[in-house]
Amino acid sequence: MIRSKNALRDGNCFAQQRLGFFEAIYPHKGVRVVVGCNESSFMFFAVELQLRLLGEEDRDTLLAANNYAASLVQLKRFGEAKSLLLKRMPVARRVLGESDDLTIKMRWTYAKVTYKGDGATLSDLCEAVATLAETEQTARRVLGGAHPLTGDIGICLRQARAAQAATLEQEK
Repeated sequence: MIRSKNALRDGNCFAQQRLGFFEAIYPHKGVRVVVGCNESSFMFFAVELQLRLLGEEDRDTLLAANNYAASLVQLKRFGEAKSLLLKRMPVARRVLGESDDLTIKMRWTYAKVTYKGDGATLSDLCEAVATLAETEQTARRVLGGAHPLTGDIGICLRQARAAQAATLEQEK
């Protein structure tokens, strides 16, 4: 859970950035790490530290990666977000399973960056639509149709289909 733009706290770690340094404390591991960084690299260091200390299969590492990808989407850095998710999504699917809410969120974010990215091809749009349709179906089964995430995935699916239709029209 993020408390401010310069602090991150979850069950396993407290991390903050101040005066050009990133500090992460993992009490359960007895580890304190201080690294020089700037604000734009804060989330990157959080993900990398969790990856190194907790391992790639730890749920908190996967959550940090998804949060970082969501931040990259907000900054419209779709290529970086896609690259990160391509590395972490298979791990989430294998470790957490297809029906886990974090896996669902990662697949939703991946589909968003696939169709919103600059220069998205028709193939990218088709992949995004297929991923969103499958993810929406999973979310509906696991979370229910009234869940906000299911609704958000449905909205995204309609937007991706509209982008796909517009691209098909342009190619005619």
